[in-house]
Amino acid sequence: MKKNIAQLKAAVESYAELKKLYLSKYALLSDIRDSAKSNAYSLEDLVNIIYIFREISRIADDMRKECDGLGHLLENLCCATYVLKNENSPESSEPIRASLATGTPKLTLGVKLPRPNSDPENFKKLIDYLDINYKAIETKAVKLYWPGLCKLASELAEQGKPLPPGINPDDTYPTYGVNIMSRQDLDELARELKERSAEECDKLLTERPKTR
Repeated sequence: MKKNIAQLKAAVESYAELKKLYLSKYALLSDIRDSAKSNAYSLEDLVNIIYIFREISRIADDMRKECDGLGHLLENLCCATYVLKNENSPESSEPIRASLATGTPKLTLGVKLPRPNSDPENFKKLIDYLDINYKAIETKAVKLYWPGLCKLASELAEQGKPLPPGINPDDTYPTYGVNIMSRQDLDELARELKERSAEECDKLLTERPKTR
């Protein structure tokens, strides 16, 4: 339990550190942008700055991918645990009210989309159903948005309606997520964790706030 609290505290502190870093560097970004607009840089300067910020962007994107991957893992674990806990009384299942946020597990339908090269017949059925100009697809001016189609398929399934033509019901699968509603402001919490005793910090991280 102590380890869990320590990791939760470290996560809040990481949030605060990353936000502080972003805000502190935003001024630099603005200065560089203004200098570039006023033609203050030589070609050599521009190449150097492009190189540096390309690397910064790569590192930031790698971190985003790691955070997203961890988030998906935790969402799947949360939903699986939630389903097991409520399998005998699904009608009485409620949102998960934690100390920092309230989470509501959600189940959506994942779909495998037909491909224009390997399954052109079903691909055209789907395009026609969506009333999309086929030439727009061929020229890649328009691209199918998979999350949107998953949402559409989930809504149709909830209403007891058939899936869009071209999508095979056997190629659907469940996808899990968690809707989050804040119960504590992370910036305020991070400040309080710096000022409180270890025991008070434990309470802040584990006890539900009375006002939310």
